[in-house]
Amino acid sequence: MAKIKGVCHNYEGCDMASEKVVQEVEKSNFVCQECGKPLYPVKQQTQPWWKKHQRELTLGAGVLIIGGGITGGILAFGGDKEEPVKESATVQTPKVDTTKVDSTKEDTVVAPPPIVDPIPVPEPKDKDKGPGGGPAPSTSKNLGYGKYEGAMKNGQPHGTGTIYYTTRHQVVPSKDIYAESGDYVTGSFRDGMLMSGQLHRKDGNQEFVQR
Repeated sequence: MAKIKGVCHNYEGCDMASEKVVQEVEKSNFVCQECGKPLYPVKQQTQPWWKKHQRELTLGAGVLIIGGGITGGILAFGGDKEEPVKESATVQTPKVDTTKVDSTKEDTVVAPPPIVDPIPVPEPKDKDKGPGGGPAPSTSKNLGYGKYEGAMKNGQPHGTGTIYYTTRHQVVPSKDIYAESGDYVTGSFRDGMLMSGQLHRKDGNQEFVQR
């Protein structure tokens, strides 16, 4: 008779059911051998191919591992030549000789002479003005040591005018200041006398004079 496998589901009154024991009994009498309750058939599971050949696979893997170890040892100690280390290319930068400095001669700059602003000449007072309150008439006069051009009164320099010197002459009688030929003085005159003004030298210098 054919036998089949089954398990008992009488978990409360059967120890074989509690332990999930697989029983193999006759198909015609398919009951639990302990409690006599009907059994439930167990489906037979087909083992995969790798389980059936597990032993052969294990032996083959061991052979591969051993062979790989031997090959690795041969390569490790087989005297392989090491590739020479390539030297990195170095870029040579040109050296600058800092000790050589091009020296240039400094051009001598001559500072121009300072510009002296002319001192303003005071305007003539009311009595220096001509008839009707206007400016005194301008004219010229030869003084012997120079030529006068400007306002005049009674034939004498009176007001604002300029003396152009042709010979050396004392500018103000009370001061030791002399004008040379080519110099000129611009200022305020009264009754033929220079009261104050600016003496211009022919070399460009200027000097304030006052009576």
